[in-house]
Amino acid sequence: MLRSNIIGFFLLVGSIATYAQLGNEWIDSNKTYYKFKIADEGFYRITRDELASVGFPVETVGKNRVQLFREGEEIALNVNSEGASLEWLEFYGYGKDGTQDADLYDPGDQPHTFYSLFTDSASYFLTFNLGDTDGKRVTFSNDRNTTGLTPETYHLEDTIQLFTGNYAPGLKFGAESAFSLSKYENGEGWTGSFLSKNNVRDYNFTLNDYQTNSGGPTLETVLIGGNSLNHNAEVAVGENSSLLERLTNIQFSGWGKQSYEQNFTDISVGSNGNLLIRVTAVGFPDAAERFSPAFMRVQYPQGFDMGAKSS
Repeated sequence: MLRSNIIGFFLLVGSIATYAQLGNEWIDSNKTYYKFKIADEGFYRITRDELASVGFPVETVGKNRVQLFREGEEIALNVNSEGASLEWLEFYGYGKDGTQDADLYDPGDQPHTFYSLFTDSASYFLTFNLGDTDGKRVTFSNDRNTTGLTPETYHLEDTIQLFTGNYAPGLKFGAESAFSLSKYENGEGWTGSFLSKNNVRDYNFTLNDYQTNSGGPTLETVLIGGNSLNHNAEVAVGENSSLLERLTNIQFSGWGKQSYEQNFTDISVGSNGNLLIRVTAVGFPDAAERFSPAFMRVQYPQGFDMGAKSS
């Protein structure tokens, strides 16, 4: 889907000292930068009028000199092919994830990198070269020769449900688990609502253009402990609630995280691509149960028939 409404430009004018140890060596203190933020993944277009409205010098800057940066890396642009002046620019943009948060944790303690601890919006910086150097551009292939090539029948598609309504404190200790360290602990971060013993939660997926006999789907999830006790979560999959089959029991202890990944068979997926994943908080006898799924991710073989889809 092409998005044309970039909202909220901020003008940043030069005089920014660069220090390589801070990772901002990409900044040229002689340039002017126009900052905007993006949260949603997709293709974006910014028009000449939109640029002019925030003071970008569209009358004097040639289209080849325009540049775009995200987290210090230059982003490839597609600009209008006709004429020397800039009429529009397009690029592929996406929001902020938790990749840069990894340094806040000890290795292996971060629940996942799908979501940032601090913001879901990534900052982009639009500028232009002061000399004759061209900016980075999208390249297109004109090769139409498919002789001798065998078409692929599918690719692996990812679909994810991410849960961010609650903040898990991670590992806790001391009397009544009242204390935690100042660092980011194992399992700490945003997660979904917590399940207590015998609670059931269903997650519905539609696997569009699902290809059978191609390896089957793979489920990936992370569970976050909500108390210091042992946890026992049953996971079942099926076309609907009447056709569920137990996939596994995920058992772990304490406040931290537990990762799980499992491939399963085509028979669990309906002919229309429907898939139900059910998580039941089974728990253990004479013990309170409390845990939360942080996300549910399904990777599956998908055909290449786009039909009338726009994205």
